[in-house]
Amino acid sequence: MRKMLRYFPWILLFSLGMVHRAFADCAPGGINHGTMMAEVVLDVTGNTKAGDFIGSVPFNREYNVNTPVGHCDPGTDLLLYAFSSPDGRKANYYGNIDGREAFYIFFGGADYVYTLEWDGVPFSQGGTRKPHEGVWTTPTGSTLRIYAAVDNPKPVYNWQGGDNAHYLGAIRMAPTNQQRGFSYRAKFNIKAITSCEVTNRDLYIDLPTITIDNFPSIGFSQQETKAQDYLDIACSGDMTASIRINGMYGMASYQGKNVVFKTQNEGQGSNASGFGFVLSAPNYVNGYFADNESVSLGKIGSSGARIPIQAEYYRYSDSVRPGSMQSAASFVIQFN
Repeated sequence: MRKMLRYFPWILLFSLGMVHRAFADCAPGGINHGTMMAEVVLDVTGNTKAGDFIGSVPFNREYNVNTPVGHCDPGTDLLLYAFSSPDGRKANYYGNIDGREAFYIFFGGADYVYTLEWDGVPFSQGGTRKPHEGVWTTPTGSTLRIYAAVDNPKPVYNWQGGDNAHYLGAIRMAPTNQQRGFSYRAKFNIKAITSCEVTNRDLYIDLPTITIDNFPSIGFSQQETKAQDYLDIACSGDMTASIRINGMYGMASYQGKNVVFKTQNEGQGSNASGFGFVLSAPNYVNGYFADNESVSLGKIGSSGARIPIQAEYYRYSDSVRPGSMQSAASFVIQFN
């Protein structure tokens, strides 16, 4: 027991000495405080999801000065804080992204979050320690990273400079020393460019077997036989869409338009002849798709759309024979 009492004061004094040195070994520089500014001009495109990386922007020192704020002895640690105001108010924590603490850009339910780093060392709410020795001047290599906080975030514009800019973080010599160090702030012009994408590129429509007796003449089957698959479209905002379909094995006419998609290797081997398929999009397109003809799908909102592509048999020739049928077509969707 005597041995433990003898060494305990020595360990306590050693720990206090280290804490004192970490925060007090930077002599004053030419000025007490400097500011770093990031001008954030980014475009958000595509179907953006929460957590997606939007872009990164470097910080530059304001007013084109490079005057030191201190001169630090070996063994000194600086503290890298994430703040949201110059008085040291803590930032609104979002979560960890890419191994860094991320924070909302604006108070409340913001659409974007940010992370800060200097030479690869991330800023944090508690203040990340970064060793620094020698002249403490402009912290070059400081980077701001922007991420989406929600799906399909909205535009953000806040282009105020100087003290009216949005504060994001600070570097300090000690938790209680707000005078000497650097503040980080930014201007924002994030544009959300509306866009759409087709999330499934391959459609397969499998029609049930039908007997040739259902086609006594040119035209559709006497027994209604249809099948369909869906084009799934995701949009980040309101857009209009049009679609153009091209047959891969030739076309036949119906009501003066090439709407009957012929089959692959028609009449060869065990394949049928004199039959084809017509395609439609119920509730989206009136009538049937014609080969290489662009037709409107109407307005598609941010909730997206599920477009049914429906197929049915059609007899287009006086001379027919039963057998297997298979066809294919390509499609192009344009958004405006």
